[in-house]
Amino acid sequence: MKAKLLLLVLVRAFGTLASLAAEPAPARFESLKTTDGKEYRDVVVLRALPLSIEVKHAGGEATMIPLRLCPPEVQTAFGYDPAAQAHAKAEGARAAINVQRKQVSRERARQMGRQMEAQKKAQEKAAEDAKEADKIYFLAEVAEVLEKGVVLKEVEYAKAGEKPVAMDPEALIYLECQYMGELGRPYYKRGEVHRLSGWPNGQFTYTNKKKAQSFIPAYVWHWSPEHRATMAEVDRQMRGR
Repeated sequence: MKAKLLLLVLVRAFGTLASLAAEPAPARFESLKTTDGKEYRDVVVLRALPLSIEVKHAGGEATMIPLRLCPPEVQTAFGYDPAAQAHAKAEGARAAINVQRKQVSRERARQMGRQMEAQKKAQEKAAEDAKEADKIYFLAEVAEVLEKGVVLKEVEYAKAGEKPVAMDPEALIYLECQYMGELGRPYYKRGEVHRLSGWPNGQFTYTNKKKAQSFIPAYVWHWSPEHRATMAEVDRQMRGR
């Protein structure tokens, strides 16, 4: 029993000695001068990192010293390569610049997109305003109801903000109404007076009940089903009530 206990103690002691022998002795320097003008005496390296060493010295508390400030022999001892570090730093700087350039490029693209969108909206509004400026308002009597529009007589017309002008009482105009399918032809009756509006649309070949043909000014009123008003609202708009 005593022999086994002695053997166990010897094995553990041998393991401890082996581990101590395997651990390298801490690096020591009588003096360590750095390139920024500092000097440390009785230096013992406590810990080595890729870019710095932690030391204790005669001057007091443990200090972290960047390897880039150490003499070449110290840098070599701890595997620090100034050229490689400078290259890595330059690569990092280039990578940061590339990231910044990409961010600037993306921001410029976003700004350009916003500017183009704003320009598009401005152009659409300008086109809508120009179209609205060309709009003609009528106060006229229905002479005849056709499938897709109405023939008007006794016409007074004007642009927005202008004084109405009366046409020749015998003169006719044709107004194509894209809403006819929604309201139905019975909405208009011959002899009724309506307030209407539309845009110039060339000429219309009108054939009267005597089969005589004539070319009369044509207008068109665009109406979007997506923005349809109720029948009462349409009636109010058309009759100016």
